[in-house]
Amino acid sequence: MKAESILDWFEEQQKESGIDAKKAEGPLVGQWEVDPNSQTPIERRDGKFFKIVNIETEARGVREVETWEQPMIQPAETVKIYNKDINGVVALFRNRTIERVRYLVQAKAEPGNDTSGRVILAPTIQASASNMSLHSNKIPFLRELNLEAEHSRYIIQPKDGGRFFETNNLLAMQEIERIKDIKDIPTSFIWATRAAIRELQQEGLVNEHLNEVLGALS
Repeated sequence: MKAESILDWFEEQQKESGIDAKKAEGPLVGQWEVDPNSQTPIERRDGKFFKIVNIETEARGVREVETWEQPMIQPAETVKIYNKDINGVVALFRNRTIERVRYLVQAKAEPGNDTSGRVILAPTIQASASNMSLHSNKIPFLRELNLEAEHSRYIIQPKDGGRFFETNNLLAMQEIERIKDIKDIPTSFIWATRAAIRELQQEGLVNEHLNEVLGALS
């Protein structure tokens, strides 16, 4: 796909986004519980997705200060993959022919994205363990994910230990022999070349997960 066409498609996805977000006034309510005296001062009542935990650290002379406390994000669930506890799956489908290499990417809206329509370019699959346990039938292409497919590769990627507590993702690149084998592709997904993706990277429109899997496995 030419860069011009992916830009046109991406702008259309931003226009069609139904997500808007702003900082809420007043205390956190709804499905979240707040208890400043707890080791988990913020967490969902159903125990899903993630929680904020209080972490006390002793550095013993290897950091700027010797001790400190800080809040950190910890995923609430794991899934077992190859006998390893995984907090999330990030997978990118790739089709390689003699003429070109293409990746199946999606325009994904998240409330924290600082972009028009809160939309940013993301990999084929981006799902936490809680996403997979609650909404597996709503995650496009999760059923097509096959880590044992020929030429497919994966690694386990730890998350930033300065913000996330004991957290990792499985990053995977899955080879798709024929594009026509992937059916019923939503309009929010598109097969794109590396050059087309790079155009959006230069504009700050590609999320960290897609950048990670491209950098580690392409």
